[in-house]
Amino acid sequence: MCMNKYLKVCFLYCMALLISVLGGGCSKGESGVSGGEAEALTEVEVWKVGSEAIKVQRHWLGSLQPLRVLSIQAPASGIVEQLNVNEGDRVKADDVLLRIGGGAFDARRQVLQERYHQLQAELDRWQRLADAGAAGPAELSEAKLRYLEVSETLAGLNAIMETATVRAPRNGRVGAIAVSRGGLVQEGVLLLQFEDEERWGLRLNVPSRQLDYLRKPESLSVVGTEGQRFKVSQVVDVGEIQGGFVAVEVLLDTGDERIRTEVELQFENTVHALIVPWTSVASEGDDHWVALVDPDSGEIERRKLRLGRAHASGVEVLDGLAEGDCIVRYEPRSHTEGTRIKPAGIQ
Repeated sequence: MCMNKYLKVCFLYCMALLISVLGGGCSKGESGVSGGEAEALTEVEVWKVGSEAIKVQRHWLGSLQPLRVLSIQAPASGIVEQLNVNEGDRVKADDVLLRIGGGAFDARRQVLQERYHQLQAELDRWQRLADAGAAGPAELSEAKLRYLEVSETLAGLNAIMETATVRAPRNGRVGAIAVSRGGLVQEGVLLLQFEDEERWGLRLNVPSRQLDYLRKPESLSVVGTEGQRFKVSQVVDVGEIQGGFVAVEVLLDTGDERIRTEVELQFENTVHALIVPWTSVASEGDDHWVALVDPDSGEIERRKLRLGRAHASGVEVLDGLAEGDCIVRYEPRSHTEGTRIKPAGIQ
């Protein structure tokens, strides 16, 4: 009986002592919560966003050639009486390339011209007689009528001959010739090809995302296989083709030199852009974000981005960050919004 009572007292004493120890430990812990948590913040490497000078280069291969080739058709039916050019000849605007039916027309015009001069002299003579009172109005009127009839006939023949004369539409080079001298042609058939040297350059099919590069002629140059260099004067977007590609024409300022050769179109420019490492960017579908860090408190904020082009040192940020912002450099998904870290690596 006494032993049981003694054991009971010991048990209660031990319990009281345990409660006192545990209670004292919690109180001591509460007094050091903030300091303990501050020491427990995870140290995380942070990247300070800055602007970088990026040297951008792109290359495309192509062939120099006339960008506009005209098909010259027969303006009238007849015989090719004159063929004044050969394939490859360079001609100037308005040069006569060929004539259709020129021989017969020339003979007819010569006769009409002689008759025209005769009637003109006869009209002058009747006019002098009429002025002197030696001829009546009927004779003068008949002379004028004969003169006008021949004049109209000669003008009509000249118009026909001019229509049957094929001239160079502009400065250029004669391409393939489809007819020969003495050959019979029908109106509308192909006579020859004409290469317009005023539009000389290269044609390219490029991904549509590369159009921004080609829209900056001042940053473009063309280099030939033998080291020739040509200046780009204009880039024309011809139209979209299948597969996300676009057809473009690159017009060159080549002076008097018109050569057919393989060339390389080069783009080179230096741009300044905000660059962040790929390791700092998280993506969900089309959305991209980083873990933005408050450098004072270490608090994390999730910040959406609009990204640009990729570069060797990272990816360009078009919107969402400013120079001097701090972001988690690695594994942004492991740091949820609102949590705190101890930033490391900020310079």
